[in-house]
Amino acid sequence: VVLTPERTYSNVFENKGGNAAYSVMANSLRGCYGTDVLIAAGDSFTGNVRKAEYTKKMAGQMVMPNDLRAYSREMTGGELKETVQAFVAGYEGGLVPFNAGSLPIVSGIAMEVTENNGAYTLTALTKDGKAVRDDDVFTVTCLAAPKRMAHFLADESRPFAESSASVRTDWTQYVTEGHTAPLAAPEKYITLR
Repeated sequence: VVLTPERTYSNVFENKGGNAAYSVMANSLRGCYGTDVLIAAGDSFTGNVRKAEYTKKMAGQMVMPNDLRAYSREMTGGELKETVQAFVAGYEGGLVPFNAGSLPIVSGIAMEVTENNGAYTLTALTKDGKAVRDDDVFTVTCLAAPKRMAHFLADESRPFAESSASVRTDWTQYVTEGHTAPLAAPEKYITLR
């Protein structure tokens, strides 16, 4: 046993708050990668976080089995807004959200999103309850499969550093290294209108 969550978190999406289980995972991985902000594609995690004893294999299965990778770089607040908007609305080669449950999961920030006839738009982005300003600076980690990051990686003026291992490998190593509390509490990361 490498991980023993003290409670169960549901993966049901709530319009005022988001998905608690996915928020637990995003917040925990933000700690794993030591970043200010984490943005995860809507299909990055597998489901509920259960009050149970997780083996190393079970802990690894909390992250989708695809080739999910972590891409990190420093961004201004303006660039962060553009990046979150791309994840919210969808972009060429990326996951286009088709329902509320497929919207991205964020950690370290909160977003307000408006839905109009199946299209999603970012309308506000805050950090610690304050609006993100264009000149703020953050370290940002995006979790996505390599082919889904091609859109962002094409801009060589804004290079991302890619993790050397998959997110599943990084996460499994993180929980087996003896962190006293590898799971972070969920946060209300989205308001969907």
